[in-house]
Amino acid sequence: MNPNYIGNRMRRLLEGSAARFRTTRTSTFAIAVLIYTLLRLPAFFEPHWYTDEAGYATAAREMLRGKLLYVEIWNNKPPLQLWTVAAGLRVFGSSEAGLHVITFVSGLVALTAMAYAAFSLLSERRGTVAVLVVSVVLGTPILDAELLIPESLLIAPVTFAGALLLVGLNRPPRATDWRRAALVGALAALAVAYQQTALADAVAFFAILLIHPRATQAGRLAYLAAFAVTTAAWLVPSLMLAGPSNVVFALAGFYVAYAAYGLPSDRLAAEAVAASMLLAALLAFGSAVALRARPLPWAAGLWSVATLLAAGAPEHPYPHLLLPAIVPTTLAVAGWFPAGGFRLAAGARLRLGVAAMAAATLISVGLAQGTGVDWIPPSSSQPNLVGYYGGFAAVAARNRSLDDWRDSFDVRVAPDAQVAAWLDESGLSKARAVVWSSDAWLYLLADLDELMPTPPIYNNFVLLGSEGQVSAYVEDARPEIIVTDDLDTASFPEILPLLLRDYTQVFSAGLEHVWVLNAA
Repeated sequence: MNPNYIGNRMRRLLEGSAARFRTTRTSTFAIAVLIYTLLRLPAFFEPHWYTDEAGYATAAREMLRGKLLYVEIWNNKPPLQLWTVAAGLRVFGSSEAGLHVITFVSGLVALTAMAYAAFSLLSERRGTVAVLVVSVVLGTPILDAELLIPESLLIAPVTFAGALLLVGLNRPPRATDWRRAALVGALAALAVAYQQTALADAVAFFAILLIHPRATQAGRLAYLAAFAVTTAAWLVPSLMLAGPSNVVFALAGFYVAYAAYGLPSDRLAAEAVAASMLLAALLAFGSAVALRARPLPWAAGLWSVATLLAAGAPEHPYPHLLLPAIVPTTLAVAGWFPAGGFRLAAGARLRLGVAAMAAATLISVGLAQGTGVDWIPPSSSQPNLVGYYGGFAAVAARNRSLDDWRDSFDVRVAPDAQVAAWLDESGLSKARAVVWSSDAWLYLLADLDELMPTPPIYNNFVLLGSEGQVSAYVEDARPEIIVTDDLDTASFPEILPLLLRDYTQVFSAGLEHVWVLNAA
């Protein structure tokens, strides 16, 4: 048989397979984007309901009005989070749909990065499944991905950083690889500028560069330099404007206290949690060293364990903490299964490495499972995905009012709207005000002049003290109106004497009450 005929035949077969794979890859990504978009549609009709979102939006508005972050207005997030929200407010106003446009774009960027990594590193079948899984998780509200919170924004730069790193190291080394490493470092730093927990991803990326046989010293240095320069670009001005003590407390001191608050009160139990985290980190690193000659799974596994540990560290039941772990964990699982990582690991050392990574992952998942999920509660009487999507479908079919669907999100939604409308009708929509509530949306809905150091009332107790300092601050500020809700006056009742002495209740809507300062 003619060797040229065989060679041409093989070449045509390979070219045909590559073309089919490119077509499948494009079709899969298009389907994933469609699924993601359809699942996100209700998010553009959500009410103002999520308290953290309200806190960021109100603080960002005060920054737009000239207040200095960490001094005149306080939040415990790095500046990029607040400035991104501020940009959204500048473009869209306080529209919830507008704010969710930002997270839609961020999620789409993360999904694109996932597709780039999956189709570059996995087989056609595994890549397809992995991309579709991520499109569903990012599309639904189960991890709060639609809300304008740090995790929903940082997933864009950090996912692209991880994808660029893993794909780049899976290819033959090139002289220009240091540029890719620098880009990865800059993207990782941007993620940290949204929230401090992204340091876990940044450390994981550097560990991968240290371990991977194709990584170069130039790449490692470029990564560190880009990370340092990008971080300095926002950290140095913050330190100069707000002062080191204010910045350190906001970005480190407060988070340490926040994380410690969720740990078990029993010392032995707290030490067990810390020991479990350390063990998982050591197992993952040791596994990565043992498996460093292998392709994707160990690197994705190390990244996954780092993000899962960051999610589980605070021991808080907040599903959004898990959001940055979705892409690396999906990549890691798709890389090992269903083919079975153990079958790929020939030799005792490699089998031990696979076992160590599996153990690290199981420990990390166990620590992170307390974050939970939203809209999938055990009780059907609570808001759930059926109510979320089914209710929205009923609204679209005009079998249910939009207001009724929105009111199902939170008990404060309807009272907020009623109080805002009353304030506007009464000429108090721009009054100097204190909203004594965990829900700070009224500052924006009624365009109130926010007087507190930080919008959500509970954070003021962290800043000022819990022995009467907050109510004393309010008394000194002499706001024209104070809006309370029954939940937070029950939790923080120290405002009641001031209200009864100097204010008159003039309006109520559900659990919310408007108090007006008595005339002198």
